[in-house]
Amino acid sequence: MKLQRIYSYKYSEIPRYKYVVSIPEKIIKKIGWEAGSELEIKQKEQDLVIEFKAKPSSKSRKDPAPSMSFEVFQEKIANLLKNQKGLTWSQIREILMLPQIVPNNKWVARMEKEIGLVRLKEKTGIVWQLKN
Repeated sequence: MKLQRIYSYKYSEIPRYKYVVSIPEKIIKKIGWEAGSELEIKQKEQDLVIEFKAKPSSKSRKDPAPSMSFEVFQEKIANLLKNQKGLTWSQIREILMLPQIVPNNKWVARMEKEIGLVRLKEKTGIVWQLKN
């Protein structure tokens, strides 16, 4: 087992790292830990001790729903905007019951080219509409 250093971010031009230790799956199963378990680290001189605190809470992340393809996303947006003067992303998301909080920037740029999506800044926010 090795300690791994992974670049995390840069703060004031100083790189910051996080450190990772991979524990073999057979050990995790043997001691009864699960993904999402609450653990605590304690330092004892030159050693680190990892202690089990609690099983994952019932509020732990669920497996993500199957993702929607770009084509399906684009078709839903296009069909909605055909009969609208313009809607904000929040309105689109609510009407279509979309899971994502913000739209994928690459998909938005692609829709601007492919279906003529236009986003205009108005008093109500950024309004999405199709070119006439």
